[in-house]
Amino acid sequence: MQNMDSPGGQNESHKNSRKGIIAAIIIGGIICLTAILAAGVILIQILTAERQIRRQMARNTSEREFYEKEENPLLEQAPLAGYNTFTLEGREITLPMAYEDFEKLGFDISDPEFADTHMVNPDDSAYVSLVEKDGWTTHTFGSAFVYNSGEQPALLRECTVRSIRVYDSGTLNFGPGFHMSSLEREVVRYYGAPDDGYFPEDNPVYRRCRWYAPTYEDNLTDQLEILFEGGVVTEVIISYWGEERNAP
Repeated sequence: MQNMDSPGGQNESHKNSRKGIIAAIIIGGIICLTAILAAGVILIQILTAERQIRRQMARNTSEREFYEKEENPLLEQAPLAGYNTFTLEGREITLPMAYEDFEKLGFDISDPEFADTHMVNPDDSAYVSLVEKDGWTTHTFGSAFVYNSGEQPALLRECTVRSIRVYDSGTLNFGPGFHMSSLEREVVRYYGAPDDGYFPEDNPVYRRCRWYAPTYEDNLTDQLEILFEGGVVTEVIISYWGEERNAP
């Protein structure tokens, strides 16, 4: 057995010590390198997210500026004056409208018995689907949203239509003769820059714009919402409570 106090034993001890130090340095280096790489990945993710946010903000700003450049010829008239009166499938509607009066206009409902069986809670809503019937075929072209502003539950039939949503297949006329497939530029020129909107960066032909009525601040409901796809109207939501409902 080799004596550790001998020159040979001391050399072997030094060798083992150097090996341990080298191994520790290598392991420490690997840990540090891993930490640096992880930090770099996180930093790249943060910078990418920040860049995306800035690009979206810039896009929203550019969209807003695009709309603001449109001239509004209605210098003395509120842009949404009378927007709650429109024609749907050739029938004139003025919101809000009692559901029973709405029913008398003769729209086909997907479930005609729903109005006589469904209870709507106070300050709550339900909707009925508006359909077109062609023989055995039924096609949905819109919805009527019905609200109960009373203090007790009520049958849907006893409530009030306060919002209408129409898809691109519906025959809707609103504003100064606008309709489904009207040009976005013409609509914006009439109503002015929207108060709010959604302009997804990954789908530049898709824009959802909202214009708030003067009563919107009172009830957070009264608004005109239009979806434009490819520069034309493809969906319209007209909502109106008027002065009956106060914001919470």
